[in-house]
Amino acid sequence: MRNNTQGKISRNVKTQSGFERVQLLWVLGVAAIFLVILVPTYTKKYYGEREARLKVLLRAFHTANQAYNHRNPQIGFAASIEQLARSADQVRYLDSKWLDGRMEGFGVHYQAPQDEPRQFFSLSAVRTSPRHAAYCIDHKGVIRADKEGDPLQAHTTGCQGGIEVV
Repeated sequence: MRNNTQGKISRNVKTQSGFERVQLLWVLGVAAIFLVILVPTYTKKYYGEREARLKVLLRAFHTANQAYNHRNPQIGFAASIEQLARSADQVRYLDSKWLDGRMEGFGVHYQAPQDEPRQFFSLSAVRTSPRHAAYCIDHKGVIRADKEGDPLQAHTTGCQGGIEVV
């Protein structure tokens, strides 16, 4: 029998296991590129969906206030959001979530003249962070938007400024 202990046997045995630093840096670089592409796309889509839902809610508010006006012609439009959400004539025109003053991340503000019959109203919705956006709907049912920082004002006679949106 031959004794192999006398001669040197060389083998390429790898003593370390796992990834090398360069490989980890490549993986982190690819992940960073995906994040740079995906995060802005996701946030744009996310806020676009919220703004679309807000427009639907603004149209629903307009419809609710029109219904209130037709049911109460001597009063006209509602004097406040509370009047639509907690109506004295046992008809709730709006859900109570409108009473929070926030819808889809926007702060909402309602204005109507105090004199009856109220022939005008406006509802503004403003978000200042992370991107400025403002919307307004009035008694005419037209939604106006401001995404550029132009003045968009809600008055007792209706919305002023901004551009019409569909």
